[in-house]
Amino acid sequence: MLTKEDLQAIGELISASEERTKTSIMAYIENDVKKEIRQIADGHKMLAEKMDRMETKIDRLQDQVDTIQGELTTQEM
Repeated sequence: MLTKEDLQAIGELISASEERTKTSIMAYIENDVKKEIRQIADGHKMLAEKMDRMETKIDRLQDQVDTIQGELTTQEM
């Protein structure tokens, strides 16, 4: 049968093991997960900027199409 001291020693070993596991997980998050999230965020930012540029080009093209349609309508009358 285990004594109180045995149980306390086992508890301390478990606590130390949990602390090492926690430290390992935090190191993984800091070194790998945050880096990957940052890369995703950078990629998202670049895509958003590209979409803004495309939207500007589309707006200009739409203006040109509207102008051409207006001229065609005028010529048809």
